[in-house]
Amino acid sequence: MKKKTLEEKIRQVGFWTFGGVFWYLIIAFFLKSSHPIYEYNLDRTAAYDVIKDALTLAAAFLAPVAAFVLFTDWRDQHKAVKNEKISEEILRILNGDLLVFYNLIPIDLRSTDKFKEKNILFHRLVAELANKANEIQIVDDESLNFKNTILSFEEDLYGLWDSLSRQVHAAQQHESIAEFLDTVSCNKKILLSEMWEQSAEENQAHFERIQSKLRLLKPLCI
Repeated sequence: MKKKTLEEKIRQVGFWTFGGVFWYLIIAFFLKSSHPIYEYNLDRTAAYDVIKDALTLAAAFLAPVAAFVLFTDWRDQHKAVKNEKISEEILRILNGDLLVFYNLIPIDLRSTDKFKEKNILFHRLVAELANKANEIQIVDDESLNFKNTILSFEEDLYGLWDSLSRQVHAAQQHESIAEFLDTVSCNKKILLSEMWEQSAEENQAHFERIQSKLRLLKPLCI
């Protein structure tokens, strides 16, 4: 989806206007001339009237078309400015707010209140990210790719939180096991440790996928 510049639009309008005037003159001279044409002199008065009419038609055509082209360009410019601002906010949410959750220590979230607080904050930020992405207006390929990429983060973001939640759950369960090491307790601790390690690996994988996409993103420019 190649976006035309204002200069290209003006050139296109000029081309079609010139073409229209040219063919109008050809047809008008043909209709107003006596035939066979080579046997008669050019009627200067008729030629003047034809040229004057052609210029009048061109002016009447150019005025609204020029206004429309300028308005369309202004509207596209307004969308581009808005997109730039929204894209900066989106990258701030991703880099400054959401990726902080990767650095959270699961053991520190064993408290139900702390975990609930972070859970609410995380889902609020993901919802805000999706809303911001949907505010991006598609004006060219760059804005389309940016929007689609941001929306594609959702799966890995939820995966990041889900794997962190399982680590927190494992830490809570591990803490509740009695200190004395009977066979049942030992086996349960082993299972919880395996759950922790698997969740930590998944957490790392989601984070790396998010980072790889983020490195390719930059704010939309005007």
